[in-house]
Amino acid sequence: MKKIALILCVVALAMMTAAPAFAVSSDMVDFEGSLRVRAKMNVHQLLAEETAGAPDATSSFMDQRFRLQTRFRPTDFLTATLRFDALERVLGTAVDPAMSGDPETNIEFEHAYMTVTTGVGKFDVGRMSGFAWGTLFADNEGPADRIKYTLPIGNLYVIAIIQKNAELDAMDNRYTDSDSDTYYLAGIYKMENLTCGLLSAMTMGKTASDNPIATFNFPNAVPFTSKTYALLPYFKGSTGPVRYQGEIVYQFGNAMEFDRNVYAVPNAIADVDQDSLAWNLEFGYDVAPFTFEIGYAFMSGDGRDANGVDTDPTKNNSAAGPGDDWEKLWILTSTSQDTENTLGGMGNLTRGNTARQGAKVLYLGAGITPMENLSMKLLFGTSDAEDPDANVSQDHGEEYDLFVNYQIYDNLSYEFIAAYLDAGDFWQQGNANMKIENAISVYNKLELKF
Repeated sequence: MKKIALILCVVALAMMTAAPAFAVSSDMVDFEGSLRVRAKMNVHQLLAEETAGAPDATSSFMDQRFRLQTRFRPTDFLTATLRFDALERVLGTAVDPAMSGDPETNIEFEHAYMTVTTGVGKFDVGRMSGFAWGTLFADNEGPADRIKYTLPIGNLYVIAIIQKNAELDAMDNRYTDSDSDTYYLAGIYKMENLTCGLLSAMTMGKTASDNPIATFNFPNAVPFTSKTYALLPYFKGSTGPVRYQGEIVYQFGNAMEFDRNVYAVPNAIADVDQDSLAWNLEFGYDVAPFTFEIGYAFMSGDGRDANGVDTDPTKNNSAAGPGDDWEKLWILTSTSQDTENTLGGMGNLTRGNTARQGAKVLYLGAGITPMENLSMKLLFGTSDAEDPDANVSQDHGEEYDLFVNYQIYDNLSYEFIAAYLDAGDFWQQGNANMKIENAISVYNKLELKF
C-alpha cells in the first residue's frame, strides 16, 4: 500500500509541473448509454437425456439493463467519468440473481475515474475498464482499480498501469501488507494497415499469506504468496481484401509458494508453478457483399487422473478458457447466453472443469451484407479438449451458428442468434452409458443507444 501511495504522489507532482494553464471549456458535460432487452432460450443445456427426477434442461427468459456513462469536463484537460448500470434484472423478478436489493435500489456503479491530460502524457486514476487488450481473445472486460499512464510518441503509444486487485490492510489493522497488485507495461505501434502491441504484466499476490490468524490446514487454509508474469503480443491488420489478427497469452511464474519457514507445510504439498499458453490466429477475406473467415484457437489444459488428482500438482498449465468477451462459438464459448456455468452440468469452455482441461478450436465462417443495415453470418466450429481428464473423451462436438444484425434506426439495433451443438463424448465424462442430447440456443437482443 505504501508503494501505491508513493506512486500517486509522484503522479500528482508530474501533473502539477506539466499541466497547461486552465481554460474553461464550453462543452462541460456529455453522456452516452444504452438500454437493452434480451430474450434467451436454451434447450438441452445439460446435454443429457432427461429422466424422471432430473432437472429441467431447458430455460427461457428475458432480461434487461440500462447503462449510463457521463463525462464532466471542468477544463480542457480535466475529465471525470462516471458509469453505472440500473435495473439489470430478469424480467418478472425483482432483480438479477447476481445483484441484491429491490428494483428501486438496483443500481451498480462500475466506473468513477479522473483523466488528466498533461504535456507529458495522460493520467487516468480511479475505477475504470480493465482486463481487455489487443483482440477480443482472452479478454474479460470489467471494472478495475487503476492508475494508468499513456504517452504517445508518434505512432507509438507507451502505457504503464498499476492495478489494485485486492487489499486487506484496510479491513483489519493486524494485516501488514496483505494485498494483490498487478503492474503492466505495454506498447502499441500503429501503422496505416497494421497495429502491433505487446503487453507485459507482473502480479504479486499476498492476500493468502499475510493472515494474523491463519493456521495451515490444507486445503481449507493455505497461506501462500504468488508472483506470476504474463506476455501478450498481438497484431491486427489488412492487405487489400485480406484481414488478419492474432494474439498470444503466455503466463508463467510462481502460482503458489508456501512459507515453509512459518508454517508446517507437509512435504507432500509442493509449490505450484504457473505455465500456461493460449493463442488465436484468424484470417478473413472481404469482397462486398461477402465476407469469409477462418481461425484457430488453442488453450492449454491441466488434466486429472482417474482419481481426480492433478497429473502434475507442481504446475498449473490451464489457460482458463478463451475469455468472456471472445464469444466466437455461441454455445461453446459465449457468456451472454448464460450457459457458461450450466452446459453439460459443467460449464462451457470459459468456466470451471471444462475450461481447466483446455481446448483446440477450429472455426470457419461466411457472411453476407445484402443491405447497408443488414448483415448475416454462418459459422461452423469444432472443438476438442487439449488435456482431458483420464478416461474422458477429448471431443467437445461441432457447432453451427447463425448471426443476424439489423440496424433498424441509427440508434436502434436488433440482433438474432441461433446455435446448434452436436455434442461430443467429452460431456459423458467417462460414463459410456450416458445418452448425449444435442443443444439448441436462441438469442434476441433489442438495443437502444444514445
